[in-house]
Amino acid sequence: MVPRSSCLLSATLMFLLCSMADAAAQETTGLRSAAASDVHQLANGLSVIIARDTTLPIAAVVVSYHVGVANEDPGRAEFSHLFEHLMFMGSRHVARGEHLRRIQDAGGSADATTDFDRTYYYQQVPANELEVVLWLESDRMKFMSSSITHEALDLQRSVIENEHRQRRVNAPYGMAFWKALSALYPPDHPYALPTDNWLADLHGATVADVVSFFQRFYGPNNATIAIVGDVDPPSALRMVQNYFGDIPPGAAVTRPAAVPVRLDRDRYTMLEDQVEIPALFLMWPTTRLFSSDEAELQVLAGILADGADSRLHRRLIEHDRIAQSVTVTQDSWALAGQFRIDVHATPGHDLTPVRNAVDEEIAQLLGAKPPTEHEVARAVNQIERSMAQRSETRLRRAMDLAMNYTFTGDADAGTRNLTRYRRVTPASVQATARRYLSARRVVLSVVPQGQPRLQAVP
Repeated sequence: MVPRSSCLLSATLMFLLCSMADAAAQETTGLRSAAASDVHQLANGLSVIIARDTTLPIAAVVVSYHVGVANEDPGRAEFSHLFEHLMFMGSRHVARGEHLRRIQDAGGSADATTDFDRTYYYQQVPANELEVVLWLESDRMKFMSSSITHEALDLQRSVIENEHRQRRVNAPYGMAFWKALSALYPPDHPYALPTDNWLADLHGATVADVVSFFQRFYGPNNATIAIVGDVDPPSALRMVQNYFGDIPPGAAVTRPAAVPVRLDRDRYTMLEDQVEIPALFLMWPTTRLFSSDEAELQVLAGILADGADSRLHRRLIEHDRIAQSVTVTQDSWALAGQFRIDVHATPGHDLTPVRNAVDEEIAQLLGAKPPTEHEVARAVNQIERSMAQRSETRLRRAMDLAMNYTFTGDADAGTRNLTRYRRVTPASVQATARRYLSARRVVLSVVPQGQPRLQAVP
């Protein structure tokens, strides 16, 4: 099956060649998005976003469910992660492993990902295979709950446990982010996570518990489908209506509230890990996705640590030579966010001087050495470049359209928010930095086993 080609190539090879051409096209095309008129809603509440792109005969399909860690009740930790895996275990008309096999046989790829606020199931296929994807996704949305068995549940429990060990427990610094996060968010916050006995809820779950979670969150009224590629929008919408239109909606989903986090003191904590190099992780509570201060915080992150000319890179790596790497990010989620500074020190280096040097640079930025016009312009340009590069990948565009619509009701929110970055000034960055980085924070030291003396102390 060779889409739009007279060459006698397999579908898989043709798709790979198209993907390579897609990447090459990034140099010549600009930022793209779907307009509001491309958003539709079926009678059962399913939201549908379609963006046509005829550059290549490829279609990306993302089914986004508005469920993640924030939606898990006490005793239900890791349930959203569980469904990231269970949804590939087969449904009424699709045998175990058949979903991936059909996508791969068509020359495409498929996967899933879960975070604190949403779960994506995504596929990228030759455009003439769009209907296959929609049928597969609709079958598991409609019939998955009747296909959950003890065998499937036990299998995926073991998969998640192995994944947890590989990516967190046994990975160098793998638990650092989670330990810092548990210190930042109070136990009753939607983003609070246990760091001990992490999988206890999952091991204690019954099939009835899991089915109940599915019925609560995986209905059409809690989902958005984004389709980006060489498709005819009216035809694609008819396909969605045909396969998803008769799926009954679930009960209305109650959303957790966006509760601001404010620490009453600096929270120092330490983790001894199987690592050679001590590392310092600083985390401040900040603001949520698409909020008024998010743009300034992202620009601030760029000023501090994006590139060899950034402030912390010059100070920690080039001048003081006490660090091997430094990264700064503003993590913006639907309900809250955090500003992070991660520093990997030089081997054997005490983390207290590292913390002091970071604090001195922040104090300079808040006071006598505010951001310059050049620093702000450079950071904004880097952010715009990153946004443009994401927009050139059909799959990323589909993910972003689904995310934007889910959290703002505007599929084009990401592109419209370019204006926020272009309005950022040195004064607005400094004012925002003062508002957040003058507050209390989490200070986590990760040190080699048996070397607690290297931790940063108050």
